[in-house]
Amino acid sequence: MMRRAVTMTVGFLRTVFRVRLRIRRSFFSSACDTVSTFSKWRFSVILSEACCFGCLCSSYSRSSREFSRSARHWWAFSSLSSSMSPMVFCTLASTLKMCFRFSMAVAYCECLVFSSRTTSKASYTSGTPCSRFSTSSIRRRTSRTSCMHVSSCFSPTRTPSSWFCIPVFSNASTEAFLRAIRWRYCSTFSSCPGRCSMFSANLNRNAHKMSSGSEDILQFAPWESFVSPTFWHKLAELKLDYDRLSDAQRSISGHYTNRKATGCLLEADYTSFNSAGQPPKFCHAAVGTIYNKNTIEEFKALDKLTLLSDEGKKLLYDMCSDRVAADASLLTRFFVLSFADLKCHSYYYWFAFPCPLTPTLKLQGAVTRLSDLPNGSNYVEALQSLAPESQNFFILYANGQQNEAVEARSLSSLDENEVEHYYFGFADPSEYEHPAWLMRNYAAYLLQRFPCFVGRTLRFLGLRYNQKMQMDDSLIWNVVQSEACDLTKTEDIQFVGWELNKNGKMGPRMVCMRDSMDPAKLAENSINLNLKLMKWRLVPDINLEIISQTKCLLFGAGTLGCAVARNLLSWGFKRITLMDSGKVGFSNPVRQNLYTHADAVAGNRMKATTAAQRLRDINPSAETVGHVLEIPMPGHTIGESLRAQTEQNLQLIEQQVQAHDVIFLLTDSRESRWLPTLLGAAYQKIVINAALGFDSYLVMRHGSTRDMAGDSGLEIEGLKCINGNQLGCYFCNDVTAPGNSLKDRTLDQQCTVTRPGVSNIAASYAVELLVALLQHPQRELAPAYYTQTGRQQTVQSADAGKVPEGLLGILPHSVRGMLCNYENILPATQKFAQCIACSAPVLSAFRNEGHVFLFRTFETAKYLEDLTGISEFKRLNSEIIDFDDAEFDMSEDDED
Repeated sequence: MMRRAVTMTVGFLRTVFRVRLRIRRSFFSSACDTVSTFSKWRFSVILSEACCFGCLCSSYSRSSREFSRSARHWWAFSSLSSSMSPMVFCTLASTLKMCFRFSMAVAYCECLVFSSRTTSKASYTSGTPCSRFSTSSIRRRTSRTSCMHVSSCFSPTRTPSSWFCIPVFSNASTEAFLRAIRWRYCSTFSSCPGRCSMFSANLNRNAHKMSSGSEDILQFAPWESFVSPTFWHKLAELKLDYDRLSDAQRSISGHYTNRKATGCLLEADYTSFNSAGQPPKFCHAAVGTIYNKNTIEEFKALDKLTLLSDEGKKLLYDMCSDRVAADASLLTRFFVLSFADLKCHSYYYWFAFPCPLTPTLKLQGAVTRLSDLPNGSNYVEALQSLAPESQNFFILYANGQQNEAVEARSLSSLDENEVEHYYFGFADPSEYEHPAWLMRNYAAYLLQRFPCFVGRTLRFLGLRYNQKMQMDDSLIWNVVQSEACDLTKTEDIQFVGWELNKNGKMGPRMVCMRDSMDPAKLAENSINLNLKLMKWRLVPDINLEIISQTKCLLFGAGTLGCAVARNLLSWGFKRITLMDSGKVGFSNPVRQNLYTHADAVAGNRMKATTAAQRLRDINPSAETVGHVLEIPMPGHTIGESLRAQTEQNLQLIEQQVQAHDVIFLLTDSRESRWLPTLLGAAYQKIVINAALGFDSYLVMRHGSTRDMAGDSGLEIEGLKCINGNQLGCYFCNDVTAPGNSLKDRTLDQQCTVTRPGVSNIAASYAVELLVALLQHPQRELAPAYYTQTGRQQTVQSADAGKVPEGLLGILPHSVRGMLCNYENILPATQKFAQCIACSAPVLSAFRNEGHVFLFRTFETAKYLEDLTGISEFKRLNSEIIDFDDAEFDMSEDDED
């Protein structure tokens, strides 16, 4: 035994000597810059002298582990985390590797004095509670600090799982060692008699406290926020669609569980925004508020202490007005300060759990387990009889007799005269020996409601379940508050409760959802962002939902088709179908922006299917389809070998027209637009036409065949109005049937030869005209206005201001533009009673005869002229026809 003790002492002295050579006293002093000069000196003295008495330890390895655990315990439970860096503790724990219980006792004693003078002040200024600790933050701080500051001298700190195992010291041995320490300090620092005497007095006072078995201050496990990604997705949705520029507070909720609790977590997810949401199973509700700011500057500049005080006053109001008795979840109040960077999908947030600074609660005796109570089965039975939704805050009444009867009651039934029979129960989400933060508000409420409880011992029961829903882990704390505190004087009350960030410092947290989001969903949100921002200031009433649900059918996937499709994607149209029979050529990619040189090199890539694929590449959420087919045309004879294929094409075209809401006519010939125009009129679809010249363009909306409901357009002086069901189509201005325009054409006539910018302008006007039409209350029945000047019917610039505007401005019948003089005119024409595409005879023949009628038309265009009566005018082909609009019947109905 003697030889073992001597060997261990010699080995330890050698280690101490080596460590002492490498430790500079200035190192410890520089680590305490936030505290007073005297406190820094005294603390560095304690740490330095702790190395000198290691030779008294009785077990080298065991004491080394004890010291490592205890150093972290001091830092966590002595509230030093809010006032100074943990570097000194971490360095001590990672370098000494050995200590004995006597030096541990004196260091612990002095740390209590040190923290009592520095922590209280710091906690008031920083808003951090003196009793705040966090297991995860301890691990992060100790590991980071040890690696960052002492890696050059010492090995990194290891973090054993049992940090909170505190060795028990005998009072007698502690007193004996304190006397030895006092003598040591007096002899070593004789040159500093004032400091030495003060330190000696502190040792005497602390020794007396420890020997007399003084009361311990009850510590609380702080809340830790756990935010589900769905919470941020819902916040982004509400910000874009509802709140917009408003940064008003919004009520939210959270939940926590006391079943196999990990840490002390308060969780929030997408259900937090529900007005009457229910917490998940085995969970309890918490009441919260979110303050979502519009800019990061507002988020930073907000007065955090004032916000905490305002929220704390709401908590006090609930306590003092006794609203808590009706809804005990008000005691678990929290709030979130946030800023959502929706472009980068980053969210800055800071949780706070307000709590008034009240006099400390002192722990009376040891913490007791529920299973250790006499007649513990009676308590369990009473708790089991309590409804799960009532277990957040409750009372257990025990009569205290031999066969103790236990009854579970609500807070509203509390009687101040029976406090000695009560256990004040709550669902405890803490996994530690210390109760959760919510007990602090619970105690404050009880002491405010019943001032007679001050100075009396109160028993609190923290209800905890294990995985099997057993209550064996539940703990009981006997506490007393010796000083009264009037919470009605809200101006004199200070509050704490801000959550530390991941670095263990006072500050917000940031989460980026970009990496965790599905790329397709991320693209969809980003695409819709610009559209939703229109609703914030510019066009609050725009209906984006109707745009996203509208189905568009594009006849033609060439220069106009590609430009129109891209503009449709920009506006949020997702359901786009293209029809074309052409292949991608080498001349296409420079003018048609959905194709590449590789498509042309392949030689067999069809425009319709390739364009549909490119649209999905641009927006993965788009539903695009391409159909490769020939559009049958009047005057283009169909042989018997192609008749079956043409029948299939006709059926497919009819099906697609019926399945879509809007038809775009974007082909490169006049006759190829006849069949879509006829089908659009027959099935009452919105039809948008775009045609190009060399430096001119025409964009128009076809008149609807739906019956007019309600009032017609307004009568405005100087303007004439044509209702939507009386507007003409693309063929209403022609007094001839379309022929074969592809026959006998030179090369320049076979190609679409235009100035390159014309197609983009026309495509943009076509899409904008559709969007304006969808936002109009009458949609395709919206009227068009014009000024009649001689034989020209158009809106002049002087009269444009008189035209009634829709949500996005005026809604013309057609737009004719010329790049030669950069001018647009807005003509409007009525339906032509003998139109070869939309007139009543043509529609009636199609409805009655179907494909038989169509094949007659394909054989010869003269059939349409005879059907509509246009052939009568051709008899006058040797004469000059000159007529005035008023003398010619342009419509079935008289204009006047």
